[in-house]
Amino acid sequence: MQALISQGVLREPGERALMGHIVPWIYENTAEAFEEDNDLDELINELTLLAEEQIANDHDDALRKERKRREKKLQEDKCREEELRQQQEKLRKEQEEQKRKEDLQKLREDIDLQIIERGEWRNEILSQPITNIHGNFQSKPTIGVLGGLIGQLAISLTAAVQTLGSDEFLNEKTAYKFFATLISDVLRSDSFELFLASSLEKLILEKGGKLDELNLLDEDTAEQFIEEYKTNSGGDELLNNFLSSFGKYGIDNEILKLIVNSLMRIIFLRFTDKAIQGKQGNARRKLRFVTLPETFARDPNKPQAIVRIRIPLDRSEDEASEHSNEEGKAKEESVNAGEGEPKEAKPSVETKGPKVYPELEYEDKVLMVTPVTETLNVYVMHQAAGRELRNQICEFVKEHYEEEFEEVKLEDMQRKAEELAVAAENDFMHKFADVPTFDYEKN
Repeated sequence: MQALISQGVLREPGERALMGHIVPWIYENTAEAFEEDNDLDELINELTLLAEEQIANDHDDALRKERKRREKKLQEDKCREEELRQQQEKLRKEQEEQKRKEDLQKLREDIDLQIIERGEWRNEILSQPITNIHGNFQSKPTIGVLGGLIGQLAISLTAAVQTLGSDEFLNEKTAYKFFATLISDVLRSDSFELFLASSLEKLILEKGGKLDELNLLDEDTAEQFIEEYKTNSGGDELLNNFLSSFGKYGIDNEILKLIVNSLMRIIFLRFTDKAIQGKQGNARRKLRFVTLPETFARDPNKPQAIVRIRIPLDRSEDEASEHSNEEGKAKEESVNAGEGEPKEAKPSVETKGPKVYPELEYEDKVLMVTPVTETLNVYVMHQAAGRELRNQICEFVKEHYEEEFEEVKLEDMQRKAEELAVAAENDFMHKFADVPTFDYEKN
């Protein structure tokens, strides 16, 4: 039996069943279990990867959302900050504008009280002292015209040249006689003050001279003084600035040189013509140099305001229209109340630009004011005085150069002078646009 078993012929039934059925079954199920286990691992790995991917995606989404939230909050904060800044800026501007209005109102009140109300009415405009609009920074009543006597002479003579179409009538000899006679006999004012820088005054004093005795200076000092005066208008920055703009209006520099040379000759009594010696002496007494007062502690080139004393305008048409509108309103109210029949309304006519009012006729009188007070330094422009001075100069040009201007109408020359004066004033006001300007219609 053992031999049969060893030969493999005889097997035990249990072993045969085990090896034939059970073991294969175990192998088969074990393999299936391993396969299922592998599939499960793969599934787990796949699920793990999916979960990790989802977590990563959710994390990225969360980061994006957080980033957007922060960006939105940052933008909202910036918007709030900008809105707050704009509100603060608006408030600041409103406060500044309110303060500016209050300051202007206070300045206007000070000018009313210290300058206008203290002004002196004088008859005969051209009989009063005439200066540049800064009044030479003196604390005394004066009449201010743009550029002073030199500026108005330049405007008037340029108008004469442009109206005539020639400047041949102007030369050193004839101009000297013209200016001496004009200032001595025609212009009734006793004083035409010319501003003088302290450096030029120092030059005179160092030579032992006096401002009211310039004719006694030696010739070299006189020539040095004249050349330095012509260089910068005697240190009058306002006059120098004013004259430097004249070229754009056709005012020739040669005319300016002729004016200054002639006035200096009169003042220093140089090249005296015996035929007009008396006129020259009288003209010299009217032309006076003045310097900046030692008590003047402000910047002379920075006025606090520009005060324009203007010719009154005729606004009667507006007043009549306003009265008519009030009557029309009352009539309309009565119609609405059933006291009449309504009429078809006519369309109003719209006008472009500011309305231009005609000037009223003015008397030969002027309000002289003091441009420098305890607390104020202003420029004062007298419109009527400037016009009267130019008209007088033009009238004398036609009379003195009778032959040359025989065919020229005086009205045309005066009109041209007015055009040049308006252009020059507009240019001046543009340069001083940051300086408050107050108009007073008081002739």
